[in-house]
Amino acid sequence: VKRIAVNIAGQQFAMPDFVALVSSVLAETGLERGMLELEITESMLMTDEGRSEKLLDELHAIGVSVAIDDFGTGYSNFQRLQHLAIDRLKMDRSFVRDLREGTDDGAIAAAIISMAKALNVGVVAEGVESFSQLRFLQERQCGQAQGFLLSRALPASEARLLLQRARGERRRLNRLT
Repeated sequence: VKRIAVNIAGQQFAMPDFVALVSSVLAETGLERGMLELEITESMLMTDEGRSEKLLDELHAIGVSVAIDDFGTGYSNFQRLQHLAIDRLKMDRSFVRDLREGTDDGAIAAAIISMAKALNVGVVAEGVESFSQLRFLQERQCGQAQGFLLSRALPASEARLLLQRARGERRRLNRLT
């Protein structure tokens, strides 16, 4: 699934015409609505839960997906979380740093993955830097990961080449199976 993720600042999210602004930017750029994913921090959402719920519903209504960024660092009310129109939880890198069986971080990461499955939303592990971290996450069916193990930050032109190579490799593997 191709998508462009954009981090949203608190001042942007607080704008009274935020959804209209997102719509106008989509129209101006020609980006398909389904390709845009807005990353909003957990703390921004919990500042005014009623307004946040309304904004997320409006964003979904225009076809934009939403991820909760840095998940696990704020004070989410898990019962409220299930009523928010979100598509993905981005597990904060602080829980990925020491991923091993029997550690607090391992238990928290496993719980976040399980909770995301129960809420029927995707989960992305941020800050994956080692194969042992990736293996831990894969064993718990974490759907996606990002971090320096996979690639450093790239300019758009290099990122495009990386994605094209990955797509070609995936096709090659599919033909072999």
